[in-house]
Amino acid sequence: MYDICHPSYYKISQLGCKNELKITTAFYVYMELCEEKKCWDVEYKYKEELDLIYLTGKINKKGETEIYIPWPSKKNIKLRDLENIYNQIGSHSFTLAVKSGEGVSILYKISQGLIKPLAPQETSEKRESIVKKLKLDDEITKNSRNLYQLAKSRQKKCEGNKEVTLYEIV
Repeated sequence: MYDICHPSYYKISQLGCKNELKITTAFYVYMELCEEKKCWDVEYKYKEELDLIYLTGKINKKGETEIYIPWPSKKNIKLRDLENIYNQIGSHSFTLAVKSGEGVSILYKISQGLIKPLAPQETSEKRESIVKKLKLDDEITKNSRNLYQLAKSRQKKCEGNKEVTLYEIV
């Protein structure tokens, strides 16, 4: 079968990955980087620990080598997957190339600073806290005129006794 394949497809399939979808996706991203993006020194590599084929290349001849992770759009990606890739690749950033069939890839730059989202319970607690604060702010705003009048009346009572000086609320 490989006698009618592109030589790079054959070489990518020999890296160690057994998943046909990953191999095909990597090949299409490889071809896109070489033919459409005109990247320099594009190479394909395999990370056995992740069962991941990835590509390296330069945007221009003297540019820095960048890492491209081909990812089929049919396969969901989790934050855990991104963290594992980030930790195993050992680079400060990489580009996730999401590929759908033979169409153009959608490229996402992944860099340091990823944080895990809040757990559902923490999210609902935070939302409740924000709602409570907004309600309190609304109540204070509604009653600010009453509070101002109350403070002025207290100030007049205290002035008569000369015990306490209250400052006017603005």
